[in-house]
Amino acid sequence: MTYINLIKPTNELPNYMNYLRLTISFIGFINSISWISLIAEELINVLKFISIFIDVSDTILGLTLFAIGNSIGDMISNITIAKMGFPLMSLAACIGGPLLNLLLGIGVDGLVVLLNSSNGINELKFDLNLTLYISIFCFLINLCFILIYVPLNSWRIDKNVGLTLIGIWSFGTTIWILIELFN
Repeated sequence: MTYINLIKPTNELPNYMNYLRLTISFIGFINSISWISLIAEELINVLKFISIFIDVSDTILGLTLFAIGNSIGDMISNITIAKMGFPLMSLAACIGGPLLNLLLGIGVDGLVVLLNSSNGINELKFDLNLTLYISIFCFLINLCFILIYVPLNSWRIDKNVGLTLIGIWSFGTTIWILIELFN
């Protein structure tokens, strides 16, 4: 609807109506971003309270619950794109989406922290615990597996690739939870 209103305006309406439609569309976009931000902030506060209540670390919360919640929308859109007959676009979105989140997430967060620092700190320090090292290791195993297996499999991604990647993720998640329980 917005596309039709902005790109193909009707000749029957006065010209100021087109600007009014553009303004209303922009206000609606800003409003939806505001609502998403508000709901996400409240959801994070509730989940943080639950994690404190049941004594779960922020790392496990981020690696499991937030990661799954963040990836569900991407997974649905990637499956839809693949079923529409664009498997390469879906594969590129599988790699590009998390990469964009990682680079922009760390980059923008670091920029905000550095701009807000009043004591002149020019670097950001991360405290990596064993759980994050294991997650990075599992991530690298996944990447290496894809880089080696897919070319050897005539550039086909089959059920073996999916099952192996899910298995590596399940193994890593089990290790994270065991470390969390016994630490």
